[in-house]
Amino acid sequence: MNLAQILIHKGLVKPEDLDEAAELRKLENLRLEVALVRLGLLKEDMLLKIISEEFHIPRVDVTSAEVDAEVIRLLPRKLVYRKNLLPLSRENGKLRIATNDPFDLYAFDEVRLLTGLEVAPVLAGEEDIRKVIRAHYGVGGDTIDEMMSTDDLSVVGDASEQAENILEMAQDAEVGTLLGYTQETPAITWQDEQVLLDELLLAYDSKLEGVYPVGAADKGKPAPIAQPQKRTAKGVHIAKPRVIIPAFPGTNSEVDSARAFLKAGADAQVFLIRNLTGDAVAQSIRELADAITAAQMLFIPGGFSGGDEPDGSGKFITAFFRSPAILDAVSELLNVRDGLIGGVCNGFQALIKLGLLPYGEIREPDPGAPTLTFNRIGRHQSRIVRTRVASNLSPWLMRAKVGDIHSAPISHGEGRFIASEPMIRMLADGGQIATQYVDDNGAPTMDIDFNPSGSTAAIEGITSPDGRVFGRMAHSERVGKFLYKNVPGDYESRIFRGAVDYFQ
Repeated sequence: MNLAQILIHKGLVKPEDLDEAAELRKLENLRLEVALVRLGLLKEDMLLKIISEEFHIPRVDVTSAEVDAEVIRLLPRKLVYRKNLLPLSRENGKLRIATNDPFDLYAFDEVRLLTGLEVAPVLAGEEDIRKVIRAHYGVGGDTIDEMMSTDDLSVVGDASEQAENILEMAQDAEVGTLLGYTQETPAITWQDEQVLLDELLLAYDSKLEGVYPVGAADKGKPAPIAQPQKRTAKGVHIAKPRVIIPAFPGTNSEVDSARAFLKAGADAQVFLIRNLTGDAVAQSIRELADAITAAQMLFIPGGFSGGDEPDGSGKFITAFFRSPAILDAVSELLNVRDGLIGGVCNGFQALIKLGLLPYGEIREPDPGAPTLTFNRIGRHQSRIVRTRVASNLSPWLMRAKVGDIHSAPISHGEGRFIASEPMIRMLADGGQIATQYVDDNGAPTMDIDFNPSGSTAAIEGITSPDGRVFGRMAHSERVGKFLYKNVPGDYESRIFRGAVDYFQ
């Protein structure tokens, strides 16, 4: 039988008493038997007697009990007042505590966590416990709350004097829970044991390193970045340049991209690619080619085109752009009309696979070309990264200075830039390495905490030789006034504004 059933069986309460107490129990989050006592339906002394007999918990007279002064300091005042717990003594790894509610297991768990000791409860009356607590702990946190909530407060004398009086009364008040102290040594100390944080981190990270690696194996230093070459002069002047944004099946950033361009002053048009039938694909190719011909910019947004087709992303986009009509439109955009092409994440992957990056033209795949492949960690990464402008050769970065550091979100499983050492050197010497992953000190790094893809030379974004084609992994379009408030950083890379300014 539970305690309520025992009380009914012994004739101490009636079933209807339980119904009456249930409302108070729910209202004040009390145990049923405590609610019975509060309502005067059961004497506390009788309740404690029954609990002691039925559950073999000893009773003590705390008003005359000896209290260990050192044990008193084991528990914070706030917990003692809130849970009405009185620590009495410590012996054989157990803490003897007086309570009027021995079934409050949450309170005992809290004591265990704070002290590392098992709890040995003894029974005492609620008011008797409170009297002894006040005698040993002084004014408690609840006293301050009571003073501040009193309706009939009157002010006598100078306000500053009153404030001093309140502070003096509250010297011993518990206004928070002490969690611990800071220390110079980066370690966790528990009783007589101490473990260094570096050791804990290593043990945690290395457990499944062979299955899900968390550390980049390549610890080489990123290549030094040469100063950018002179930017190609613009040949057109347009007050409001038009940008065409193709949305492939699986694209998920076209709206964000369009919004960013509109904010920067461009005329943004999202073009939906249809692929349900062969005829639909052919029509989409013709219409996109016409749209590119009428635009000054082409921007391929992020996402997972084709669900990131098996064995690599961006293949559908690449195949689509290799069609003769679009190939001609892209060539005319770059070589005749001095247009710009950009791509983020999935779009960057497509630009790399097309050869537009780093060569500035669509060409057949080259074994020596750079590529984007699966993250070194072996899984998707979604987080905020810090990137440094290594070159502002590109018109997309004309509003940035070399050395500027921007924060941006990433969300990809294939963002690892890899290239041969000669290719890296060529990109660096030509000012084509646009942005790099950097640490808290602004230095390019291979540390996975800052370069989560494990990209060679910490490369996050590159350009074509003349800078008019630009691609990066970070989502510069996914920024806004109310985003990432809990992660400090400059999120305004201004690449969209730079692209618009190029034509003005």
